[in-house]
Amino acid sequence: MSGDEGDGGSIAATPSEFSLSPGSSFTDPGSIAFGTPVLLKRKSDAITVDAPPLPSQPSPPPPVAKHPRCDQELVSRMCRLLRMGTKWMDTLRVAQRAAQEASGVMAAAMLRQLGAMREVSVWELAVESMMRDMSKLVNEAESDL
Repeated sequence: MSGDEGDGGSIAATPSEFSLSPGSSFTDPGSIAFGTPVLLKRKSDAITVDAPPLPSQPSPPPPVAKHPRCDQELVSRMCRLLRMGTKWMDTLRVAQRAAQEASGVMAAAMLRQLGAMREVSVWELAVESMMRDMSKLVNEAESDL
């Protein structure tokens, strides 16, 4: 294979350079040009030069701008649906606010219940203590007899 001839990097090759000997491969330094196998590059150059030009095809006409016709019945139905949706969203908002208020009322009721349960627990402890004291008095009185 001949190298650079000084005319801008053209590479001349003979047909014998395109064939690989049984011991050579595309990774041999003599078969690579700029990281590409010379065989493939030379074949592709030959194909593109010998290929007939592609027939020119007329470009399609630009799409015609379409203006959708206004279907008044469809627009009216959409407006009714949107108004209905607005009403349902308002109803949902009111229901959520009521649920939040009810949750707040429930939380307050639960806090009152918790306070009452604590008071009952304190009262039970006092009753138990009083019963122990009474039991001691009864036991002492029986032992004195």
